[in-house]
Amino acid sequence: MSLEGKVALITGSARGLGRETALTLAKRGADVAIPDILLDQAKATSEEIKVLGRRSIALKMDVSDYAQVEEGFARVISELGPIDILVNNAALTTNVATISKMEKKDWDREISINLSGVFYCIKQVFDSMAERKWGRIINISSVAGILGGFGHCG
Repeated sequence: MSLEGKVALITGSARGLGRETALTLAKRGADVAIPDILLDQAKATSEEIKVLGRRSIALKMDVSDYAQVEEGFARVISELGPIDILVNNAALTTNVATISKMEKKDWDREISINLSGVFYCIKQVFDSMAERKWGRIINISSVAGILGGFGHCG
């Protein structure tokens, strides 16, 4: 499947699964935005995409900060064009504690990234995709959301 002429944005794509997703979409022809809190690694991933002959930009963005999300998406749209593919990949998976031991600040941080961040990003592309009658939104999730486990109250 060719993605020639499409613009993709993958949150948390400086490394790991997000990076591999970004490279795969670029190999299929998409231009790819690399937003992440790890700017140096995001830049390295972006450079790999450029070597593949695709346009790419790296930007520092924390998906839990609505202002950063708005600013970041506006920059991507300005430099690469309307976003056709959004992959919500950024997530926090290190906050493991029972209810009794879970700190409110840790709970709030996890919810702000794993839930609010997804909403903030979808909000930036939904109307445009609907108007153009084309778009793809992919939300990556952990199996822990289905199965749960001891110490996974978040």
